Amino acid sequence: MKSYVSVLIATPIFSPLMKSIFGLLYVYSLTLNAAPIKILNWWDFLSEESVKDLKEHGHEINLSVYKSNDVAVSKLLRNKENFDIAIISNAIIPSLKQARIISKINLKSIYKRRNYHSFIKNNDAACLPYLWSTTIFAFHKNKNTKAIGSLEQLIQLKNKGYTIGIIDDKLEVWSRILGDMHGLSLQRSTYKTLSKSSFATHLKKYRLNAKEFQSNIGETLQGAKAAVYGWHGAVLSSLKKPVGQQIALSIPEKRPVIGYDMICMLNTNKSAAHKLKVKKFIERLSNKKNTTFNGMYSQYFSPYKKHNDYLIPPFKNLYKDLEKKLKFTKPLILNSPTTEEHKQINKWWSHVRY
Repeated sequence: MKSYVSVLIATPIFSPLMKSIFGLLYVYSLTLNAAPIKILNWWDFLSEESVKDLKEHGHEINLSVYKSNDVAVSKLLRNKENFDIAIISNAIIPSLKQARIISKINLKSIYKRRNYHSFIKNNDAACLPYLWSTTIFAFHKNKNTKAIGSLEQLIQLKNKGYTIGIIDDKLEVWSRILGDMHGLSLQRSTYKTLSKSSFATHLKKYRLNAKEFQSNIGETLQGAKAAVYGWHGAVLSSLKKPVGQQIALSIPEKRPVIGYDMICMLNTNKSAAHKLKVKKFIERLSNKKNTTFNGMYSQYFSPYKKHNDYLIPPFKNLYKDLEKKLKFTKPLILNSPTTEEHKQINKWWSHVRY
């Protein structure tokens, strides 16, 4: 664009008026290209290599971060015009669709030509897969410590002097308890099933207290004699430290929980040209090259099949164990309950958590 317009402006046959018009168009094109893509993303979930690649292809980034699904929903409901894209959990997409936060622009043609895992569903046309994870138990190992297979086994380690940490998210704790109690798939009927046995009573049985719910289980794991439950990538910081040599990872004995994040285009009042730019940005950010960059950085799993060479040994072994388990066990895919069920979950969670 630059060289073409520059040549036209310099051509003698062009009148001063035409030169002015082309000059203004050129300045406008530069302004349009310079407009940053505003992203709402999980904290520490975008690599410098990916940012560099996107900039090399003409995309500037304005990044805002969050640390929980509730915060993301709150930010988007408050003012979606602050963002062009949100990288969010699949579990909260239904509520955002209902609030008309997600764009209606269709990205399914991109989704269909990519070799994604079958369990990663394109439930909204304006979203593409980013990365995915499974929840695990991580613990300081010794010759007497067996692999942890359930929340109950995790909490029993308190009797052996372990510090316990559990991911501080109600839906993720719900799903693990469902798996431990019933081995059911995480569907709407499951929430109703659990309501009969009482979520709060189940947590009291484990003798959990509020301080054991952690926003950063990796920090808990860096202490002496600790055991945690949460998403596998959250323990990366601990594995990188000297204490990492003492840490073992295990998948739940019953059905593993899987959650995946999607890159979603938001429903904004921006121009058609800007929306086209955002669409191209999403396609670039979600391609295999940038998925490798972001996977290497965060150690979360790629949505593409047979794409795990970047994983460090502990996570590569974990991935192999998960693949074996999924051959005979269906995972619990983290999703969203109905509005009425969500109110009930919030009530129970507030009772136990706060």
